[in-house]
Amino acid sequence: MIKDLSEGEKKTLIAWFIVAVIFLLILIVIKIINPDFSFQREKRIDYSKNKYSVVTDYNRYYTVTNAINKYYSFINAHEYESVYHILDEEYTKEKNVDKDTVINIISDADKALSYRGGLMCSKDIAKGITSYIVKGDEIFMNSSGVNKTIYYEIILDGNKFHYSIKPIEEKFFGGNCNG
Repeated sequence: MIKDLSEGEKKTLIAWFIVAVIFLLILIVIKIINPDFSFQREKRIDYSKNKYSVVTDYNRYYTVTNAINKYYSFINAHEYESVYHILDEEYTKEKNVDKDTVINIISDADKALSYRGGLMCSKDIAKGITSYIVKGDEIFMNSSGVNKTIYYEIILDGNKFHYSIKPIEEKFFGGNCNG
């Protein structure tokens, strides 16, 4: 069969054989250097099955708490357009809030308030996007007295370096991190 091939076809066949051997040798070297190397695709995470779990990473905890405090600093400075921009888009549509009416959803906008975070839970909702639900106290900045316990959902989008805040009810928080 090989005898029936022309000289050009034999050279092409030999060239393909050499390329295949080189490729095979490269794969063997990679496997020797890195025994954990695998050609399997990344396992896809079914984010819909993820449940909330307690946040134990202090850096992440303070990042989320600081995002909420930034929200309060905008409220205290009466920068309601900035407040509107960090509110969750679905929340603003649901409550019919725009830049001019955002003050209507802010309780105690006339008082200097801050936020002291408490229990925080998180779950991944997409690649690079995490939802955090937080129970904490809204406190008076002048006296450190508690105004009320309040709950928020914060969405951190690591892909776009963006976050959004949504006030939630206690029943959504659920009191624990079991989803």
